[in-house]
Amino acid sequence: MFVQLVKRLLPVSLVKRVKKSLLRFVAWRERRLLSSHFRWLEKRVSQVRRKEEISVLFEVWSVSMWKSESVYRLMESKPRFKPYICVIPLANDASEKEREENFQSTIAYFRNKGHNIVTAGCQAEAVRTFKPDIFFICQPYDFSLMRLLTDRMRDTLYCYVPYAVRNTKNIMAYNNISQNKYLFNFVENEYIKEIASELMDNRGRNVSVSGFPLFDLLQSDGNSVWKSGNSGKKRVIWAPHWSVNPDRAFHFVVSTFTSVAEDMLRLANEYRDTIQFAFKPHPFLHAALCLHPQWGKERTDDYFQKWRDMPNTQLEPGDYWSLFIQSDALIHDCGSFIVEYIAFDKPCLYLLNKNGGVQFNEVTQAALDCHDIGYVIGDVTQFLDSLLAGTEDMSKKQRRTDFVRSYIRPPHGKSAAQNIVDAILGEQS
Repeated sequence: MFVQLVKRLLPVSLVKRVKKSLLRFVAWRERRLLSSHFRWLEKRVSQVRRKEEISVLFEVWSVSMWKSESVYRLMESKPRFKPYICVIPLANDASEKEREENFQSTIAYFRNKGHNIVTAGCQAEAVRTFKPDIFFICQPYDFSLMRLLTDRMRDTLYCYVPYAVRNTKNIMAYNNISQNKYLFNFVENEYIKEIASELMDNRGRNVSVSGFPLFDLLQSDGNSVWKSGNSGKKRVIWAPHWSVNPDRAFHFVVSTFTSVAEDMLRLANEYRDTIQFAFKPHPFLHAALCLHPQWGKERTDDYFQKWRDMPNTQLEPGDYWSLFIQSDALIHDCGSFIVEYIAFDKPCLYLLNKNGGVQFNEVTQAALDCHDIGYVIGDVTQFLDSLLAGTEDMSKKQRRTDFVRSYIRPPHGKSAAQNIVDAILGEQS
């Protein structure tokens, strides 16, 4: 109301000048605040590096978002670090029951690994309760955390290992209050650092190229995660994205789930003698389908149950890395998987939604060029037949090799985990 009144009373040219001046003042003030904040960071990290024991808290919302296993293991092996996993409930459209089930299954997953576990209701509660020296963020969009930033983070230093490979140039993925004030934003490669430096308010001052820790773990532990009794069959993963509701997900829709869901069940039955399928939905897909006008909870639960029950299918809601390692191929429409699956040098089919999409950055586009591309269920059939016949396009295999060399290998001849630990201790190459 006040703004509209000002516009009516003052000349347009004057309003524009005032607006421009205000924006300049806000930008100047933010630069001053960031400069002050980084002076505090330098002082605080110097104090932490002198400590005999450094406490580290790794935030986890769900198993499938956990990408820092190699970092945790490396810290656990070093006497100077005292690492903990902090399990925090999901904050999405899932029902209270689903969130509790995810919370308990995540705790059980890390308990089974023998990791040190604590729990908290949100990021802010975790920081206030445990007062770690370093807190590894899983997801940088919690507003309770942003409020803490105005209080010097209560002496806690924040680091960020993304829960997914960033595949766009969308400013929302790189630039918010939290990301500008972390001690380190760890990124996959130099190209992502260039994008961050261009888009962030702090011009990438806290961005460190470490490599993606998930890629440190490319060997199987020997325990099969696939259904037994299906030896000799090809193992194919179908991983659909969750953006099925344009009004509730993003301003775009990448998911192809609603157009191929029933046909994928049909294909699973048709290839029951030759292919073992794993249905690996995005962790938010179930909740999104429950809210979808053509699906709803009953239909969604029934559909997921079918993937559990068929002899040559299985539902995989949690950890997917072992599933990737032991698989033969991937069919998907998920952004992060475009890059992640290339590390295994296996055939992959990306399904494109004709009615929506996203503009990928250079790295993800190069990874997409290593994929077969599909639009309809017939393209899935063709991909499966090619997999069974062993007639893959060999040019794509060469592209995968080139991609790993250019974008996946971590710098300095070290693991991503070692680069991260070295950065924290101030021992980078």
